[in-house]
Amino acid sequence: MQKRVEFSRRRGELNVLTTDILQNIQTIKSFNAQDMYLKKFDEAYERLYIANFAGVKVLANVVASSFFTTLIPTFLLVFFAGRLVLNNQLTVALFITYTLVAFPIGGWLKVLSQQIASLRQAYASEKVVADFISYDETKSNEEDGYSLNKNDEHFYLTDVTFEYDQKSKVLDKFNAVIKKGKITALVGESGSGKSTIAKLLLNLQKPCKGSITLSSDKIAYVPQNSHLFPVSIKENIIGGSAYDSKKFKNIIRAAKLESIIATLPEAEDTIIEEAARNVSGGQRQRIAFARALYFDSDLIILDEATSGLDAKTENELMLDFIEHIRNTNKTALIITHSGHIANMADAIIQVGGKK
Repeated sequence: MQKRVEFSRRRGELNVLTTDILQNIQTIKSFNAQDMYLKKFDEAYERLYIANFAGVKVLANVVASSFFTTLIPTFLLVFFAGRLVLNNQLTVALFITYTLVAFPIGGWLKVLSQQIASLRQAYASEKVVADFISYDETKSNEEDGYSLNKNDEHFYLTDVTFEYDQKSKVLDKFNAVIKKGKITALVGESGSGKSTIAKLLLNLQKPCKGSITLSSDKIAYVPQNSHLFPVSIKENIIGGSAYDSKKFKNIIRAAKLESIIATLPEAEDTIIEEAARNVSGGQRQRIAFARALYFDSDLIILDEATSGLDAKTENELMLDFIEHIRNTNKTALIITHSGHIANMADAIIQVGGKK
């Protein structure tokens, strides 16, 4: 019973982690955290394997003991029952019934085979998820309309057309230049294609026509509802990057997280609970901003990253972000519906209207 409970717990743990990874693969890959989460997935799978294997060992022992305590005596009884049939002292029908009842070990063998099959199935599933995490879809491919030109400094979208179906075009021959060291605001009505542009730059969508030229494929992305993983605040921020204590402290200071972290029981080692229940919306977005700043990206995209916050928190967060971007000469693309936020940028690009 205890083995079964442990197996169920480990299976649930792996299912939650798998769902978390698959639903937020965009965030994981944006911050080069594949290796870290692949390691966590492998560790969770290994714990499940050990729990399941322990159950298989128990069943194997049951089968082995059943062989000596049940199977041999049963064979002897069947042998003597067969003698009775030959001597017409027992009917064939009763003999068959007795034989079927007298072989309980068959059930144990069936359960054992099912457990072994589940191990094989788990291994196959683990390989599929591991391949999915490791798959690199961000490699530039000119046939898909992408090219990577590290000799240039800017990001270009040239005559880009994108449509989900042939009836409605989200973007039609769209042109834009995101200049290095500048903050560019992308504005437009809902459904005009602002978030689609972010996905195109991240190579999560392919343009139907036109071309996208990147000066770098190191792009950090902060969506409206940033996902935090059930690991420590520090791990959420550094992602797949190497830990640098001095850099980490500077980023914490820039994101105005110092006072927040100081109130937490384990400081930056505090584990984020499932669905980030132990942090507020503003705190969650500050951690997401810190993650984007810590990652050595050449372009940071904010996709309506503050629209779910109250006006005061939104203004404070954006002022802190823009101050850091200007001080470090970073490049940023801010997708927003707020004219106030857009006016903080160096340039404004209108989607679905005049540019």
